[in-house]
Amino acid sequence: MKTRTTVVAVAVGASAVVAGLYGWSRMTSPKPVAETQRPSATAPAGAIPISISSPVPTELNQGNGGAPSATMQQAAAFAWQEFIALNWPAVKQTGGVVNNAFVQQRDVADSNCKFSDPNCDDRPLVWETFRGKVEIFPGNGNPPGFPSVAQGDDSYGYDALPAYNYSSPVSPCNQPSPTASPTPVPSFINLDETDQITLDSMFAGIAPAQDPDKINTSPQLIRFLAKANRVEYTYVASPGAQAAWWLGPPVIPATQTYLATNQKSPTAGGHDLVSLRFGTIEIKAGWRVLNSAEIASKRFKTATARYYENQNNPCYNESTFGLVSLHIIQKTQSAPYFIYATFEQADNIMTAPTANASPTPVEDVDGNIVKLPPCRADQTA
Repeated sequence: MKTRTTVVAVAVGASAVVAGLYGWSRMTSPKPVAETQRPSATAPAGAIPISISSPVPTELNQGNGGAPSATMQQAAAFAWQEFIALNWPAVKQTGGVVNNAFVQQRDVADSNCKFSDPNCDDRPLVWETFRGKVEIFPGNGNPPGFPSVAQGDDSYGYDALPAYNYSSPVSPCNQPSPTASPTPVPSFINLDETDQITLDSMFAGIAPAQDPDKINTSPQLIRFLAKANRVEYTYVASPGAQAAWWLGPPVIPATQTYLATNQKSPTAGGHDLVSLRFGTIEIKAGWRVLNSAEIASKRFKTATARYYENQNNPCYNESTFGLVSLHIIQKTQSAPYFIYATFEQADNIMTAPTANASPTPVEDVDGNIVKLPPCRADQTA
C-alpha cells in the first residue's frame, strides 16, 4: 500500500459528514491492550518517526495546535500509524463471549501478534472487525447482538459475530446442504457496494474477464465495503435520551438547520443533534478478484469476502478477493471534520501490456508519476 500524495487533513463541510452518515440509514472505544512495538530505524533529519505499534493514534499534532497546525509530514506519519495499528491482527473472534463471560473482541489488537505476523493469519485484522454499515443500521430488525451478548456488555452487542440483515432476506447463491453443520459464520468482509456513491463503477481490466467457476458474473468489478468502529456504533445504538437517533425524524432537520446557521459540527456526542463522538473511525475499502500472476506475487492482502449477485433474486457468494484501496477517517478533538487518509495497493495503476513490453507501474511508491501511459488513438494529451 502507498499513500496518495501523502495524507491530507481536510476540513470538509460538516453537512457532508452528516449526509454520508444518513446515507447508511436503514439499508465506540476498546479496552486498552498491551503495546506491541519495535523501534523504527533511525529517521532522516526532519522526518517524523513512525513506530510499528498496535495502539491507534487519537490526535494529530497533539499539544502543538492539533490538526489545523499540522505539517504534511505530521499528517503522513499520523496516517501511517493509523494504517499500522488498524492492520494489526485482531484477537480471535468468538462473539464477545469467553467462558460465558463478556469480553471485548472487535477493534482489539492481539498483543501476542506482531504486525503482518504469519502466525496470526487465522484471524481478521483490527479494521476488518469493525461493524459493517448494515450491522449498524440493519434493514430489518435490531443490530446483531443488540442489546447485549452477555452480562456486563456495555457496547450494545457490538462484539457479536457478523450478521447482515437487509430489508429483504438474502440467501446464498448455492444453497448449503440442510444438514450442514455448524452453520458457516459470515465473512467480516461484506462487499455490498458496487459503485462510488452511485456516481460510477470501477473495473480492473487486468482481472480475469470471466470466472472459470461461472459463479462471479462480473469478476473485473471493484467492490466496496463501509465500516465503523465501536465508538460510532455505541453512539448510534445507545437507547433513549442517550442518543439523538431515538428522537426520530425531527433530529434531521434540526441538525441541518444547525449546520447551515453555524457552519460547524454540533457538540460531539450530543443528544438533540447528530454529531458523532470523538474517536469515531470509519473505513471504506475496495476489493477485487486477482489474476493468477497477482496471486503468485503475494503482493496483495487477500481475504475471503462475501459479495452479491443480482440476477433474478439477489443472493451472495463468498470467495477470495484482493485489497486494492483503503480509506481511513477519524474524528478527533482538533479535527471534528475528520482526518482523511487514503491508501492504495502499489500495483493499482499499470500501463497496458504490449507485444514488446510488460505492464509497468505508472507511479512510484510515493505517488510520483514515472511512466505515463500512451494516449488512445482519439487523444492528444
